[in-house]
Amino acid sequence: MAIAIRYAALLAAGLLLQAGPAEAQNRYASVALSKNGTQYGFSSNHDSLNAAEWAALDQCARYASDCEIFKSVENGCIGLTIARNGAAAWSITFGSPALRQAESLAECRRQGGDVCDYVGDICSDDRR
Repeated sequence: MAIAIRYAALLAAGLLLQAGPAEAQNRYASVALSKNGTQYGFSSNHDSLNAAEWAALDQCARYASDCEIFKSVENGCIGLTIARNGAAAWSITFGSPALRQAESLAECRRQGGDVCDYVGDICSDDRR
């Protein structure tokens, strides 16, 4: 009887090890821009990249008919900057909203942005 109990305990332990720890669900966010860069849409907190991109395109399409995916992210945030002349930039530096903003603004200026405005962080979860 003791051998049967020991065997059952080992079998249960083996099944638990085989299953491994539960993994966190990946989350996605996306930004869509009009071709001239003046209109945009974004989405966050989606279960799939495809769902995030469709939602961003749908939101952008409310304001422009020529929207395209600009940037998407898995389990992170996109720092988005758009200039009045249509230049646009992004940064996905992990962990630091201030650094994401600084990098995105600097890239906008490198892209020829006249007056670069930081739109904000678009995150794959509810961090915003």
